[in-house]
Amino acid sequence: MIKNLKALFLFSILYPSAYCSQAYSGDIHVSGGSTFVHASGGSSVILGNSAIPAGQWIIENITSRQLFAGFIGILIIIMCLRSARNAIVNSDNTPTITDAGIAETNIIEIPDINDIVISNIGKLVVSHTENSETLTISADKNIMPHLKYEIHNNQLYLGIKNNVKIKTNTPIIFSACVKHLNAIKASNDTCAEINSSFTANNLTVTASHGAKIISKPQHSITSYLTLYANNNSLIEINALAQTVACQADKDSKINAQLQTHSLTAIGNNGSTITVSGTTEIQNVKLYNASKYYAYELSSAKATITATNASEAQVSANSDIIYTLENASSLYCKGNAKLQGTGKNNSTVRQMK
Repeated sequence: MIKNLKALFLFSILYPSAYCSQAYSGDIHVSGGSTFVHASGGSSVILGNSAIPAGQWIIENITSRQLFAGFIGILIIIMCLRSARNAIVNSDNTPTITDAGIAETNIIEIPDINDIVISNIGKLVVSHTENSETLTISADKNIMPHLKYEIHNNQLYLGIKNNVKIKTNTPIIFSACVKHLNAIKASNDTCAEINSSFTANNLTVTASHGAKIISKPQHSITSYLTLYANNNSLIEINALAQTVACQADKDSKINAQLQTHSLTAIGNNGSTITVSGTTEIQNVKLYNASKYYAYELSSAKATITATNASEAQVSANSDIIYTLENASSLYCKGNAKLQGTGKNNSTVRQMK
């Protein structure tokens, strides 16, 4: 792109110059029909009977052909500038697309969608419908052609088409109205919101690389709810499910309000899992300075494993079995019987 602009720019300058100027050494004699002459390098120009000192320009008797050439050159420069306005080439030769300042909306039918994946750009809003399933895209006019929406095997993929970068002040919003939702995945600093309750056998929620998935309405999951947050991501969800498995890794957070029979929670590398609601059993494994906050989760039994300065706060009324290592901590509420081992400066405290 830059090479093409340079070529056009040089052509716009050289084209009129081909008719308007020449460079010579020594004295120049100009007569009859002369146009655009510069005297330089100690030379002089003899125009008729007059001498023009070196370093001065002479414009006289410019022809219509030369005027036309200059006009074409100006037009080419304007075209170059306009073409560069909305396409900036980066050092890796990837063009950056910028705003036109005009918002657009595009509505697409998306039948039989079960899973939705969004990456790299935009905000996803998911709503339940019993009518036609649609995807509504809102974005700037220049940005719209570069947004991706593809369907493969009942999965909807949203993001950016290949080999472009987007720079926009206009929000990019993908609004999906679907009948079913079995999986939702957001990555690379995107955001997804689930605004309606869904009923499903299984639901998998995945956020990675700085993404956020927020779901405030309560979902009814007859079997498995799976939550996975990785690389500084966030999941917030409210659900009724038979079994829940959640995992947070690399400074990620999971905030869950649950009604479930069985909960498994795994935290690693500075992640935080916060849970409230009710469960019969909670099985928690924490590694490398991770945290598990579940004072507001009522349960009968809890099994806690924590290593390398991790921390667990649990509430149980029957049994708490723990294994703590390397300066990890367990804080307990309720009337549960405590049994387990703590090594290398680990602590266990019964809280009121």
